[in-house]
Amino acid sequence: MKVNIKIPDSLNEITLFQYQNFLNIEEPNPVDVLREFCYLSDDIIKRISKVQVDAIAAQITKLFESEPQFIAKFELKGKDYGFIPKLDDISWGENADVTEYLSDWQKMHLAMSVLFRPITLQRKEKYLIEEYKGVNNDLRDMPLGVCLGAINFFFRLTNDLLSYIPNYLLKELPAEVLQTSVESGESTTKSIHSVKEILHELTLLLNYPYTNATYTLHLNKTKPNLK
Repeated sequence: MKVNIKIPDSLNEITLFQYQNFLNIEEPNPVDVLREFCYLSDDIIKRISKVQVDAIAAQITKLFESEPQFIAKFELKGKDYGFIPKLDDISWGENADVTEYLSDWQKMHLAMSVLFRPITLQRKEKYLIEEYKGVNNDLRDMPLGVCLGAINFFFRLTNDLLSYIPNYLLKELPAEVLQTSVESGESTTKSIHSVKEILHELTLLLNYPYTNATYTLHLNKTKPNLK
């Protein structure tokens, strides 16, 4: 029996939604990999030999070993999306939303809807995107590679910015200013340290966001020929 299987060749052939579903599996195995990333039913999987199942699973999991590259633009369902053109100009609301949802993989599509929005005008490599109106579910099916690249890009810039600003404030501002109370009742110095703590927690969470798979596969690296 011949079985036609579409095996993803890159992380951009896997959707964010597929990966979110995969992360919900507590102890994933090779069958789960085929079921989630190849859209195969259990009935079809049962007809494939174990060697082939393991080989396909190994080929797919191998994709997660490389670091995704940042991609500023992509197309989804006939619509062009672009990353925020100038991240330095991100609004407080945008930054608050993206930071909140980046901490939860099941809400990652909401974070992506902040960072990527429909392109309204494009001239060569420059473009404009829609005004931010809040998070939405439009990017559940975006390419996973684009998502992971955006996470790395945003986090690295945020890391550089937050690691620089507190040090600058602590060094340059007068002591009496640093001790001025803020709305929360904390001193500015304490608030700065709180920001650093939040950054550290995000670092631990996002340092290696690609997979939570707990199984080990010792499989062939070549694509199997299914017949």
